[in-house]
Amino acid sequence: KTLVFYDGEIAKGRYQRSGTEIKGIKINTPESYVISPGQSLQLSVSVYPESMEGLNILWEVTDQQSPLNYISVDKKGLVTTNIDIDGSFWADISAKTLDGKYWDTITIFATMGSVVKMESLRFDKEAARVKVKESTFVSVKIKPSNISAPKLVWSSSDEGVALVEESSSIIYGKEELSTGGNVYGVSKGQALITARDLDDQLVASCLVMVCEERSEVNIKPYEAKIKVGDDYRLNVFDTESNTLYADWRSSDPSVAKVDKNGMVLGVSEGEAVIKAITGDGSTATGRIYVQKARTTPTPTPTVTPQPSVTPIPTVTPIPTVTPIPTVTPIPTVTPIPTVTPVPTVTPVPTVTPVPTVTPIPTVTPIPTVTPYPTVTPVSPFYYVDFNSNGGSEVSSKRVLEGQQVSKPEDPTKDGYIFIGWYKDKDLKRPYDFESPVRSFLILYAKWSYIIPDKGVYIAKNQKIDVRSLFEKSYSRYSITNESRGIVSVNSKGVLSGKNPGIAKVFGCIKVGTSWVGDGENVITVVVERPDIIKEKLVITKPAATYMAIDNLTGTSITPTSYRSSNYNVAYIDHKTGKITSISRGVARITMYFGEGDQAIKASFRVQVDIPVLSRNSLTLMTGGKSRLYLKYNNKEVEWKSSDEKIATVENGEVKALNCGRANIYASVEGINYTAELTVEPPRINKTLLEIRVGKSRIIRLKDTRLKNIEWFSSDEAIVRVNEKGLIEGISPGRATVYTDTGGVRNACEVIVLLK
Repeated sequence: KTLVFYDGEIAKGRYQRSGTEIKGIKINTPESYVISPGQSLQLSVSVYPESMEGLNILWEVTDQQSPLNYISVDKKGLVTTNIDIDGSFWADISAKTLDGKYWDTITIFATMGSVVKMESLRFDKEAARVKVKESTFVSVKIKPSNISAPKLVWSSSDEGVALVEESSSIIYGKEELSTGGNVYGVSKGQALITARDLDDQLVASCLVMVCEERSEVNIKPYEAKIKVGDDYRLNVFDTESNTLYADWRSSDPSVAKVDKNGMVLGVSEGEAVIKAITGDGSTATGRIYVQKARTTPTPTPTVTPQPSVTPIPTVTPIPTVTPIPTVTPIPTVTPIPTVTPVPTVTPVPTVTPVPTVTPIPTVTPIPTVTPYPTVTPVSPFYYVDFNSNGGSEVSSKRVLEGQQVSKPEDPTKDGYIFIGWYKDKDLKRPYDFESPVRSFLILYAKWSYIIPDKGVYIAKNQKIDVRSLFEKSYSRYSITNESRGIVSVNSKGVLSGKNPGIAKVFGCIKVGTSWVGDGENVITVVVERPDIIKEKLVITKPAATYMAIDNLTGTSITPTSYRSSNYNVAYIDHKTGKITSISRGVARITMYFGEGDQAIKASFRVQVDIPVLSRNSLTLMTGGKSRLYLKYNNKEVEWKSSDEKIATVENGEVKALNCGRANIYASVEGINYTAELTVEPPRINKTLLEIRVGKSRIIRLKDTRLKNIEWFSSDEAIVRVNEKGLIEGISPGRATVYTDTGGVRNACEVIVLLK
């Protein structure tokens, strides 16, 4: 019997109906998500606790992309199609309790006319990376979405690098469905993972790179300065210095453009962030500073190095060329232009000179311009500033790129409660201190007002009855002008939170024909907006616990209750909000503020990535081998056999020794994952064989890697056999060839015929 987890207890058997309240409902997985004309689909629900099963459930179509009433559901959950029109349509079917407090929804597809064929098949990313002995999930998208069971064949171009197995998970969308395969890294290298449609022969491929360690990607250089009109090449690397292909983007193309190869062009003066997105979705950023274009230097007159020294007068910087010690009298001839008889100075050949004046090019100013530093690498450190928004001062922190910034002590502010740190001035995006720092940051503090006297905290969109907060009852209630836009209240005292802020609510007294506010009885209402820090929480250990409220910020209000969409994946105590991982999968955790229909909710996903053995059971023949691996694990694994006389295991490779049963354990951080092993004796591939005299045949044992097997013949005058199982007919008659392995005799009867 299935056990239902709730409130920390296991529900066994049946409850007494009296005094038991319903805790939730869930639509059970149907046989198919697709129906055709003339067919119907029966849906059912599971009710928690089980003692509440049999209660009336309201079934209805809540949304559909089809003609009116084309897909319908009756009060017993039977789904049918009402009109026979060619096409493909979908409808959302909901089941809920009569009071509307608990519900669940499922999408059903209707296919009319001809058989639906697969139109497109694609991977959601072109490349993926995985660490050796780890696995990753690669997803494919299929259109249309009303294919009930896509038939895909998965393969790897190099199983020595990566293995792939089909996932049973299928997620139906309104336009396309998603499925995928689990890829396991065997050894360092690259392999092409291919998914092929059996019916329509559509093919899609994804390149998988297997590395020794999962490494972060980064752009080099981290920052660079270029001039308008200049270009510079950026590259993205992993920690093994491998150059990766990426999709390049610029935050401001009007300042700096970047092409598909990472070539950046300075367009105008300013600053831009260049982002690289690799095939597996990893990202890296770099910053480009574009400065004004440099001025063109005045060209230096060309100095023709000919034997005649006539061009020397045009080289004004020549006085700096002191290395002509042999012509010391030249300084006295200051009016060089009048020294025309220089050609008669025969000693000039001793200065031969002009080759000795070759350093003249070093005098030209051009070299001083070309070495302009087009790239200025900076230290990969960033500063994180904290704006306390009127609270006590919080010092900045210097963080190495890719590392996490430690959370500072909470600031203080008179009359306020500190809520948390946010990434934006509008205080809408909470900051996750477990995320890596990859740029300069300014974090902003959010505060909640401390109610000094009478008052209440509520969440945005939450509704409450304020009548119970007043010391006496009133016929009407109202709010101050400053409170409009923050809350609203009707005459019956039902108050709704509209936007974060502080509001004043008061009762009204009738004076004559007018209503006047009672200033002696005023209630302060603080409206807050609950924010989720992490949209997805990943848990990698079985029976691990996490408090849901630790993922909540933006409010000082404690949720009134909690709920999990799948208690078999992530169980949550509905009062305390304590999450416990149960099994691998995804669940949505919802936190409720308020009661009944007036409650609002905030939710996030929990992904339980508990390691799973590649096989839970296996059968081997004596001498056989097989490899096990622990999927979804990036920690060191310790392997052990419960009986090493039957089988041994080393680094996941299991070797069968003798017949019997044993357990193979993979242990990670003290947690054992078990595979049951059965070792059987090997079987001969032939039990009856006919050969002629002088002919030979080979027999062997199936599914074994045993070596040095000894074969015997019952009558070597009729049949002979060697150590490799080669049988030779000697003379007509019958004989038996056999071998004893693992305590079991395997025999083959041989009939020898005349030639």
